[in-house]
Amino acid sequence: MNTKNIKLVILIANIVAVIGCFLPFASLFGYGVNFIEGDGVFVVVLSIIAVLVALFKPKFAFIPNAISLFVPIYDITQSPGMSDFLDIGAYMIIAGTAVAIIASITALIKKL
Repeated sequence: MNTKNIKLVILIANIVAVIGCFLPFASLFGYGVNFIEGDGVFVVVLSIIAVLVALFKPKFAFIPNAISLFVPIYDITQSPGMSDFLDIGAYMIIAGTAVAIIASITALIKKL
């Protein structure tokens, strides 16, 4: 993988995470809660920062993405039984940030 591909993967993964913030994070009896109504703002800001960092130094983009991954995981673990009600937004945020972390660590290992 070259630098251009890694930057593209980080960009797409962060777009997926941002879109996930606007989708239902958890739902119960047909009512969903978007993550943007709570800590999703942090994820959006950190995703923007990660993309800007990835444009210049993709190997350091894992820092804002790791913090961005921590936010929803922290919210899920602080609410007992919350993992039973997770919806598509939660999975998109976690998957998007995890893929971006893996891509930036790949850049770090390859010294790009």
